[in-house]
Amino acid sequence: MTEENVSQDDRVTRWFKLTPHVDWQAYFKAMGVPAFSSLNVKAPGFFQAIDALLGSASMDEIKTYVRWQLLTGSAAGMPADFVAQNFAFFGTVLAWR
Repeated sequence: MTEENVSQDDRVTRWFKLTPHVDWQAYFKAMGVPAFSSLNVKAPGFFQAIDALLGSASMDEIKTYVRWQLLTGSAAGMPADFVAQNFAFFGTVLAWR
């Protein structure tokens, strides 16, 4: 069976099965995404790796990671003291300066 012979519904169903630790339907609903019958996934391996991580990490570990990413990604827009501490950590401590 070639990809062209597979219905759009089957493609979406297969996609959801590739990532069993992610409730995509709940995610899309929470994001206000209207119903759809096709899904274009260019890098399924990435999503499978994320799914494996979600299946092996605790919720506390995931929350800590998300908080860390949020803070470090937002550092430039925060008050000057936070920006300075961010640079001190990333620009000196992690850079071994």
